Amino acid sequence: MKYFLLFGIGQGLLLFLALAYKSAINKNNAWLIGLFVLFISAILSGPLLNEWLGEPAGSFLVDPLILLIGPSFYLYIRSFSAKPKAKDYLLHGLPFLLYLPVLAVFYHTAVRSALSQPSLQTVYSSAFAVSIGLLKFLHLFLYVSLSFSALRAHRAKVKRVFADLEGKDLAWLRYMLGAFVFLAAISLVLYVAALQYPAYQNQLTLLNLALLSAFILTLSFYAFHQHTLFDYAGSRADTTSIEAVMEEKSAPKYEKSGLAPDEAAEIEKKIGAFIEGKGYLDPNVTLGALSVHIGVPPHKVSEVLGKYMATSFYDLINRHRVEDIKRALRDPALAHLTLLAIAYDYGYNSKSTFNAAFKKFTGRTPSAFKNASA
Repeated sequence: MKYFLLFGIGQGLLLFLALAYKSAINKNNAWLIGLFVLFISAILSGPLLNEWLGEPAGSFLVDPLILLIGPSFYLYIRSFSAKPKAKDYLLHGLPFLLYLPVLAVFYHTAVRSALSQPSLQTVYSSAFAVSIGLLKFLHLFLYVSLSFSALRAHRAKVKRVFADLEGKDLAWLRYMLGAFVFLAAISLVLYVAALQYPAYQNQLTLLNLALLSAFILTLSFYAFHQHTLFDYAGSRADTTSIEAVMEEKSAPKYEKSGLAPDEAAEIEKKIGAFIEGKGYLDPNVTLGALSVHIGVPPHKVSEVLGKYMATSFYDLINRHRVEDIKRALRDPALAHLTLLAIAYDYGYNSKSTFNAAFKKFTGRTPSAFKNASA
């Protein structure tokens, strides 16, 4: 068991260093996921630290790190919209800082006086200890909820800039967050099972370690290869549009904007001309490219789309692409073409992006629509 725990600690440290190095090279915040991985690895090392330092000193040493797991994951998501500032780290680390003196007092007044294992168990099951445990669980649940909310907000912002969401909407993080919640529940079940069946404690612990190890390896792999949104910018206009949209702290509010109704109508007319000219068929079209084409700043184009046309850039482009593809799928002269060939002809670069957009606007997969139209 000791060697598996050592492996887990070493794995967490190596992954953190790899992600920190990637952050330094790519100027992103992958190191925050590295911290998330490192904190989980450190918490799992509690039994090994107890063996080295004496129970329960090891467990108490890593216990406060639970309050940093949620914030590190959440701030990583937030970093795609705006780089976290010192006050953000302080705010989200405040529960951790407040918990340290509470834990120190609890350890010296209650735990140190419990000289035998039975009395230690009494301390662990005290109302104070149970209440602290419940608060830590609620804290983690809060950050899971905040993380899901941040992912939804990020996706909505990306849709205002890009017609292709692949690699940009952090879909993999939604799956990872769901997997984390699932594994947390599994860990709780295995912990209870180990208490009920102490003879199988080592086997259950190893199973838990294996599942968590697979999780953090997968999470680190995707975080290591995740690009920033600016990596997808093909022009200065793209960079400007990304900055304008991503730095908004909430849903856009246009009531106090300086855009007059007649100017908005003129911009809407230009957007209509762009659509009439089939500009949406460009596979690399972005909000920045549209703004350059019609000679209007990106923030004004985004405002007209959101306030006057009640749509996003993503929906504008993909709705027209899908309408063209629906007509193409009904055309007998194009029956010899594959779905992917048609998708490429109408601006899509990948099958997954095409399938997702087509299903959103028709409620059916491309193949189901084609079969129904045959």
